[in-house]
Amino acid sequence: MSSSRTSENARTRLAALREKKPASKAAQIRALWPEIRTALDNGHSLQAVCDCLAADGIAGVVSFADPVPRNVAGRLVATLVMLGGIGFLTVITAAITSSFVARSREERLDRQDARPSEQALQEIVESLHRLEVAMTDRT
Repeated sequence: MSSSRTSENARTRLAALREKKPASKAAQIRALWPEIRTALDNGHSLQAVCDCLAADGIAGVVSFADPVPRNVAGRLVATLVMLGGIGFLTVITAAITSSFVARSREERLDRQDARPSEQALQEIVESLHRLEVAMTDRT
């Protein structure tokens, strides 16, 4: 009996919600959240709740909360805003990447320009001298 009463309450709220028409899908779902929560607590699956909302036109297959532009001017503005955002993120990403590349290049050049110390050169000369002595002793 409780389950049917809950279903009836949900249907009544759905009808009231259709008349009120909240501005976005998110607002509609927020308004119905107590009934959605009750249905889930009563053992209904999430898929069943989503199917019920979709049947009532509240939630679709893809349900974004943002309103979409309907005329050409709105779509043009939306396109410019998206392209501006993409361009902004591209510039930020390029700046970060550029700093990594510059640091890597500086480190590589520092390693190439680094001259061996006098002690390292002396060790190399001594090693070559020992090799030379060893080679002459063999012949």
